[in-house]
Formats: sequence, structure tokens, C-alpha cells
Amino acid sequence: MGGYTLRDNEICPGEKEYSVRLGRRWLLSDEVRDIAFDQQGSAWVATANGVSALKNRQMTLEDKADYFYDNLIRRHVREPWIIARSKLVVPGDTTTIQPEDDDNDGEFTSNYLAMESFRYATTKNPEAKERARKAFDFLHFLREVTGGDGFFARTIIPASWEQSHDMNRTYTERELAEEIIENPRQKPVEKRWHLSKDGKWKWKGDTSSDEISGHLFGYYCYYNLVADDKEKKRIADHFSRIMDHLMENDYNLVDVDGTHTKWGVWSPAILNHNPDWAPERALNSLELLAFLKFAHHITQKEKYQKEYLKLIKEEGYLENAKTLHTTNPSWETYFDIFLSLYMYPTLINYEEDPVLKREYQDHLEQWFNKHKKAKSPMINFTYNLLAGGDEELDNSIAFLKDAPLDLVDWYVDNAQREDLKVVRQPILEELQTALRPPSEYRTMRWDQNPYVAVSGDPSQEKEPVYWLLPYWMGRYLNLISAEK
Repeated sequence: MGGYTLRDNEICPGEKEYSVRLGRRWLLSDEVRDIAFDQQGSAWVATANGVSALKNRQMTLEDKADYFYDNLIRRHVREPWIIARSKLVVPGDTTTIQPEDDDNDGEFTSNYLAMESFRYATTKNPEAKERARKAFDFLHFLREVTGGDGFFARTIIPASWEQSHDMNRTYTERELAEEIIENPRQKPVEKRWHLSKDGKWKWKGDTSSDEISGHLFGYYCYYNLVADDKEKKRIADHFSRIMDHLMENDYNLVDVDGTHTKWGVWSPAILNHNPDWAPERALNSLELLAFLKFAHHITQKEKYQKEYLKLIKEEGYLENAKTLHTTNPSWETYFDIFLSLYMYPTLINYEEDPVLKREYQDHLEQWFNKHKKAKSPMINFTYNLLAGGDEELDNSIAFLKDAPLDLVDWYVDNAQREDLKVVRQPILEELQTALRPPSEYRTMRWDQNPYVAVSGDPSQEKEPVYWLLPYWMGRYLNLISAEK
């Protein structure tokens, strides 16, 4: 059989587009000794620890969505309706799955709430509406369980659980001093977990700014895509209580100890005048404007609009927010991309002043132009939701197609690859490589940097909302059809 000769301008197969399969997601060992292909196109890989089979599986995106949704409901829902990653008692062994608490249970249940909202808006499936309501019920309960009026918990666990993350502890004077030396803004908290009044739950305090930001996105989607008039009133009452708590405490989230939580700070006195908080000034200013805009829209109470305009005109919060995309590189973290994302729907769609609306649209354009290189369907579809069009659609579809069905957070070491260079970008403080497809980095959650060179924790299985949320956004926007 004759050979094939390349023309001068042709590229060898794999020279530009190729994939690398390494780590326990794909191989029993990275020491590969031989590879053979069968007639079905499956690769049989002989490794130092045995033979691995890499097989093709044909499915539509709708098939994949059904697969992930089934996994989600069976393996990643815990009472009362918390959507979370799960623990693998034996790392990598999915038969040893157990529920586990997470600092960001509220935030990622909010992502699930948004997903079910888009699913309902697209399909009108009553199951999606009912499950969205259950997710909101949990977020609503996070405020009720604290016994206060507006402070809300990070998460809850059954009172019977003996183990949890960040269990209550005491600090010696030396330990307290060491904590402060390591981080001047550190807030050592001895009692993070509190028993509910009915004795059924333990709730976790020291709630962060990430939580309310994530909640806002879920509330926005639920309010606009699912909620009837009765439920809209319930959302308005719930969120206004949270905002009143912030307003009463100079825009800080104040825990049961009477001081603000480690990250729950939006106060002008702190953001504008305390240099230790300069790294948070731009993002937190954007967040507080969005919180107030949402509260005003859903309650029609002028006090929220008055405070919103005061922060813009007297405290410079819009000017602060404008610096977000040109901030000191050492202040940037990858998750700030998505904390910004949570704010844009409210600010752009609820702002009625054309001048302010244009400012937010410009902010969105800068955000998208800076971050579209991440090829994230979450970024791309959110942008298209607000700006129209089908920007970066091919990259979004490529991500959804390539994301592995396996949700174990396998350890991935891309630093050992000869085809990749380890760098300090786009996030200065982390060792990273050039962006690879999702099949070649750790199981995704949108708070995690896909560029990181070495990452993964096989003692956990992630929930697939990271995939399902942009998928249903794409379906809602008619950028993805049910058949393709």
C-alpha cells in the first residue's frame, strides 16, 4: 500500500490538534509500554500497572446532559436539598461515596438553582420547577437557621454528624499571634459550627462574600425564569432581610460574635480607606451595587435605590468597579472572573439609567474580551445572554463535548509534559501551563483555575452542575439544539 506524501503547506496529523491521556483518569500508570488499536478505534494501552482501554462512545450533548443529570440527582444531593461534591472514602473508588460538607454549599447550590431555572424556562418541565424551589428553600433556610434576621450560614449539616470541615477549636495565644502574622486580615474563629434552635442541624458561620454573590445569581435566574408572584414575594422578603442586615452594619456581614466575617466586607470606610482591603475594592464595589440594584428591583423600595446612587456619587463605587480589569496582577484570582459574572445580569438588565447601563455594558465587554481566551461556556453563554449573538460558540461546544464523563477529581500533573511550558500566567501566584481541553485537567468547578499545572484530589467526586448550567443556558438561548 503506497504511502501518503505531505504537500509543502500541509501539517502532520497531531501537530496542532492533539490530546494527551495521562493520570489515573485514563491510565493505570503513566509508564506506557505499548499501544494497540482495535477495529472499533479503541486504544489498548499497556502500562506498568496493567492494561487500560480508551474507548469511543458516541452520544449527543442531550445524551450527555441526561447522563450528568442522573449522576447529579443520585450522587450529589443531600438533605434538605444541597447540591455538593461528595467524598470518596477510598480515593478514586466511586463505590465508597459519602456526603460531605463544603464551605461553598450555598454558592454551588445557587449554581444548581440557576441551572434548573434555565432547564425549566427551556422545557417547562414541572420537575425542574419543583427542584428549583427545593434549592431556593435551602438557601432561604440558611438565613432562617441562624436565628437572626439577615445573617445567613455557609451551609448546614445534620446535628448527628461527628465530622465536618473546620470543626470548632480553641487557639492558644501563640497560635493566634501566628495566624495574624501570616495574614493581617485573618479572623481566627473558634466556634464556626452552631446548633440550630430545634437541635436538628449544625450551621456554619463566617459566611463569605462569595456566598452572597453566588446566591444573587441563583436568585436572579429563579426570579426571572421560574417564580410565580407568590414566590417572587418570598424572594423579595428574603433578600431584603439580608440587605437590611448589611445596611445596618455599614455594609458588612456581621456574624454572631458581633464582628464582620473574614470576607464579608463591602463598607466604604474599609474598602476606600483601609489599604489592606485594596485588593477587594474593585470587585466588592461591583458586588454591592448589584446587591442594591437587585433589592430595589424586586421590592421597589426606594431606600435601596437611594443607597445605590449614594455609593456611586459620594463613595465612588462605580469608579472603583471600573478598575477591576486593569487591577494589580498580584491581586487577581481566577474565581474573580465568575464572581463578576454573577453581577452582570442584575446590573445590565435592571439598570434604567442609560448612562449607567452603558457603563455596565462596557464593563461586561472588557470582562469578556479579557477572559474569552479561557474558552469557558459559562463565560461565553453568559455574555451571549446579555449581549446577544453567538460569540465563541465553537469553543463552548468543544468544551461541552470534551469534558469527561468521569467526575472523580483525579490528580493531574501537566507540569511533567514536554509539550507544555510551566508559567506564572494568567494568575501570577500559581504555576500554570497553556490552556488544554477539559479532558486534560482536573474535574472542573468554576471557582478553580483550569490553567494550574498540578492539581486534583481523587478523594472527591465533583457535582456536574459546572457542565449542566452552561448547557441549559445554551439551550435556552437556542445556541444548542436538543438533537445536536
